[in-house]
Amino acid sequence: MEASRGDDDPEGRYRCKVWLLRTDSPPAPLPSVTDRPLTAEEVARAVRDAVHGVQSNDGKDHVPLVSVVVDRAALHLPVDEWNPGPENMFDQGVPLGAEFQLTLSCPEMSALVRNREDAQRRRWQSGHGTPLVVDGDCGTEQQVALLLKTSHRNTRQVVLHGPPGQRARLLDVCLALGVPVVLWDRAAQTYEHASRLDPLQPTGPMTDLPERVWGYRGNAYGDPVRHPARPSLVWEDMDPSPLSGLQLLDPAPLEGTAP
Repeated sequence: MEASRGDDDPEGRYRCKVWLLRTDSPPAPLPSVTDRPLTAEEVARAVRDAVHGVQSNDGKDHVPLVSVVVDRAALHLPVDEWNPGPENMFDQGVPLGAEFQLTLSCPEMSALVRNREDAQRRRWQSGHGTPLVVDGDCGTEQQVALLLKTSHRNTRQVVLHGPPGQRARLLDVCLALGVPVVLWDRAAQTYEHASRLDPLQPTGPMTDLPERVWGYRGNAYGDPVRHPARPSLVWEDMDPSPLSGLQLLDPAPLEGTAP
């Protein structure tokens, strides 16, 4: 799903386009409900309806992975908390991140940084899965950049801790240097909040990380006090070209539908 905002769009409203990505075929645009800017709830409803429509056709029982394509500013939006509301009179609805494995992607960074996609492929292909955990001992942009260029040149994953402003700057550094997987708690205010991510096993097997984040988000929705972290996860595939090309596609409106 691509979420974007036009220059004249009202605050808190987003343009939404949805594509179906399969491993054996190019991205297929799914019909858009409308081309007007939508509220977060309406975007969530459009995504849920699109996913459920695909599920009803493929007959498979699995938790879908939804990759949300955003620009740099929108990396900090709580997209996983957007709730589509009730689907029927018996269902109250749950946030996108509790129903689906939801990750973020920022192709815009590839347009800003030369050779970023080459660095992503190198990191994926290196086979080096040991994450870099950024804490107070290595919390500056200079320190993180140096580590990612030297001892952690092939690191695939970074776990970011610390205050929001510092995390945002470090996230830019990580993405610019081709780190394809970055995890952080957007509710954390200090380095002392790092332990809130422990239930996710942030440095555990990376292939299962989206599923662990999905499980935690469901627990947090059911019991937010006992699960205070609000995890955000960037996950960019080894070949980002399909996502990079999404803005070139324009799904046709579904005739006769309304939001």
